[in-house]
Amino acid sequence: MTEAAAGTSPSAALARALRPHQWVKNLLVFVPILLDHRLKEPEVVARGATAFAAFCLAASGAYVLNDILDLEAEAIRNLAIGYAADPPP
Repeated sequence: MTEAAAGTSPSAALARALRPHQWVKNLLVFVPILLDHRLKEPEVVARGATAFAAFCLAASGAYVLNDILDLEAEAIRNLAIGYAADPPP
């Protein structure tokens, strides 16, 4: 069942596809800044924030691409499961 058929808005489906809960691990880019005691330097923090955003975008892009590439295989698997549960006459 698609998100539209399930009543989920496209923006909610997109947010779920981007997997923002996985972004937490990207906060590790701030560890060197923290350990070097440079959190009060705006340029360093801005570079860390840029790196964080880049990692989040790259990871989300990879997740979405993987989901797109898996659509056909998932449809075939679901079809096979459907036939196994209800064999044709």
